Amino acid sequence: MSVALHRHVGPWTPTDVERLADSGDHSRYELLTRGVLTVSPAPGTVHPRASRRLSNLLDAAATRAGQDVEVLEAINVETGD
Repeated sequence: MSVALHRHVGPWTPTDVERLADSGDHSRYELLTRGVLTVSPAPGTVHPRASRRLSNLLDAAATRAGQDVEVLEAINVETGD
């Protein structure tokens, strides 16, 4: 089922997405190629738990290897097309 979140004409831009009001439900917004906006529900408990555990493992491995890095679980990522 589709639900209109916001009236919008034309392809979406990163600025358009950043201007959307926070829905409060932790939905994930993803801007795909050609300005297509997708919205996904927040994950259940399995995904965040796995993400945290992987972050902990990566952080420990970097420390053991003497690398001064910061491991982040959830960040915005922009890639070139």
